[in-house]
Amino acid sequence: MLVSVAIAVAIGGASASGASSRHKTTPKKINLSGVTLNVGDLAGQTQILLNDSGALKGAQYKVNFATFPAGPPAVAAIQGDSIDLTVTADTPAIFAQASGVPLKVVAVTQPVAPGASLGLVVPKGSTITSIGGLKGTKIAAASGTILEYVAIQALNGADGGWKNATIVNLNPALALSALTSNSVQAAVLIQPYLAEAVQAGADVLALSTSYTKGYSYFLAADSALANTKKSAAIADYLHRYAVAEHWAATHTATWAQDYATANSISLPLATAAVNAALASFVKIGPNQYNSITNEAAAFIQAGLLTTPVDTKTLYTTKFNALVATLPKG
Repeated sequence: MLVSVAIAVAIGGASASGASSRHKTTPKKINLSGVTLNVGDLAGQTQILLNDSGALKGAQYKVNFATFPAGPPAVAAIQGDSIDLTVTADTPAIFAQASGVPLKVVAVTQPVAPGASLGLVVPKGSTITSIGGLKGTKIAAASGTILEYVAIQALNGADGGWKNATIVNLNPALALSALTSNSVQAAVLIQPYLAEAVQAGADVLALSTSYTKGYSYFLAADSALANTKKSAAIADYLHRYAVAEHWAATHTATWAQDYATANSISLPLATAAVNAALASFVKIGPNQYNSITNEAAAFIQAGLLTTPVDTKTLYTTKFNALVATLPKG
């Protein structure tokens, strides 16, 4: 069922292509055996979820996962034609378009409980108790990511704005290490690193709720979308990803235990982390266009993005018809 539904949408059935009902045709079945979908996986979390849920069982095609510490290197891999698809927050997509990387946002998920998967933290024992106390400090956040965006927006809410602190470019794993060793005075962390920091006694100054909608963006290489078989495999993969999210929502205890083991964190923190990460696919539309446009404007204002971007052209609605068929997280 998964394969037939996804492929029907992916290869341009009437509902996906926008054709009127009187021009409907029976979609062709595509044999995906022999196809390999190369997927970028941030910190290995996607592979853990898909394997634990069993969502990839029965797929005709092979999925190769390549692990990246953050979104920008995954985007670079798309540019280098070594992966076909990855999921990141919106920021890497903005910088990708500014740099001319040939990719499109093909799908978007929205968290069930926005905000809890990303936070600005200070280490155990810190005397800093508010955003205003970050003046003159070093804050670890990976450049060109939603982490840097949250750091900028949080600082902009205090006197003096984002220039009051120094944002140090460190990927999440290194940012956690720097925070623990007190090499920086604060860090913006995403799960599971946020859970690890809290477990070590870090205090959360702010969650991302006030600064971002928490969307996750599936970015696909233009070359993969132009390939009929890979495009169909992407559609099927999105369906299976939705199945995995639904499994996570309905098997929270099992998923939390597996997540705790995989990330070497306590079960209570793993439970909080997986609950924060629960999400469902939504159709691409004005909400996503506006969110990413506002974010790009913030980076331009900060002088970190100098190339104007037309963020609406970053998306394709090719898979929007698929969303209605997907289970909800």
